[in-house]
Amino acid sequence: MDKNKQLAILAGRGPLPVSVAEIAKKTGWKVFVVSLNGESDKALDKYPNIKINITKVDKIISILKEKSIKDVLMIGYVDRHINWKKDLGLGLLILALRNRDFFQRGDASLCSRIVSFLESKDFVVHGAHEIANELVLKIGTISKYKPNKHNEKDIIHGLSVVKMIGILDIGQCVVVDNNRVLAIEAAEGTDLMLDRVKIIKNKHKSIKSGVFIKYSQEIQDNRIDMPTIGPVTIQKVYEAGLSGLVISSGSVIVHDYIEVCRLLDNYNLFLDVRSFVNS
Repeated sequence: MDKNKQLAILAGRGPLPVSVAEIAKKTGWKVFVVSLNGESDKALDKYPNIKINITKVDKIISILKEKSIKDVLMIGYVDRHINWKKDLGLGLLILALRNRDFFQRGDASLCSRIVSFLESKDFVVHGAHEIANELVLKIGTISKYKPNKHNEKDIIHGLSVVKMIGILDIGQCVVVDNNRVLAIEAAEGTDLMLDRVKIIKNKHKSIKSGVFIKYSQEIQDNRIDMPTIGPVTIQKVYEAGLSGLVISSGSVIVHDYIEVCRLLDNYNLFLDVRSFVNS
């Protein structure tokens, strides 16, 4: 890689863009931050940056071209309820008109079209895992605790369910307990889904059981919308009374790995990393 290459990080909310920026800088990239809606972590202010509404697509592209930046990465949380239609700019407006369901599809479809749009403007779109490959894990059990035979049955059932909801572009997660689907992630996101599971488990006063499964959809473009877990996920899995987690290898970001491992051991939870291909 040319050590003088510039990388524009289109950063949403949360700590992950900070981690990616730090790793990118260490590996030789000159980082420029586009703070989407001005909501990115203040720790990113130490890099050259602009704060701009995500709907100002044409202006963002113009600024990056003026700076001769071709490599871009989009990471962090951005609200889906923003008014995309209010100020799209000509370029994205034309794309939206050509694809009448542009705003009505699921996250994977929307993100895929954004990537295509950026590539049509001669940008090279990178995934966080390409710039910071230590954020994804290889196959194996990360924790001291391993799934038992009851967990394995839930995992097998859960894998078939999570693949189906991925094909339908519904969500990335499912929770299965005693071969029964307790929850499927939809528009509310992972955290709120786990809050629902907590209510269900507490209502029935269940002992610790069940598995949380997070999987990168087959139709998903991991360069712009890679699934993520972190300490908050582990905490919520514990509070929901589950036994552990299963994620797909190489395609789910694990943020703050050291703290994740500490919480797994502290709560006696397992984290299993598997290949979901042909499973």
